[in-house]
Amino acid sequence: MLDERRLMLIDELVKGERTRADIAEHIGISRQALYNWIKEPDVVAELDERLQSIKSFAEKNLQTKVDSAISNLLVLSNDNSNKRVQAQVNMYIVDRALGKPTSKIDLEAGLKQATPTTVDVLQSEFEEFDEFEK
Repeated sequence: MLDERRLMLIDELVKGERTRADIAEHIGISRQALYNWIKEPDVVAELDERLQSIKSFAEKNLQTKVDSAISNLLVLSNDNSNKRVQAQVNMYIVDRALGKPTSKIDLEAGLKQATPTTVDVLQSEFEEFDEFEK
């Protein structure tokens, strides 16, 4: 069972508004005691439970807004008033649907082990397109 000060510690950690040193001072314990308490299984379990609860609530809340967000993105993707925004929104939609395109090149310049290099091909093409428009 967690005592009142440990529950205060968990409340403050969940809020995330104070430093750990400030939390220790606020609840009347040393910083070392705070760090010891944070490692206690009961404190870890309660903190994890509360953070998971907040995360679940946020995910459920966001899920209710996904349809609206997608509709807004589709409107922007068809809006011809700003070509740059239109291109970025369309690129975002494609990246989300298909994954961000990359090329992987292995160079073996006399080495036994290959060195991977990642190149963002689509980004460089958009930059070339922007230069062409100017």
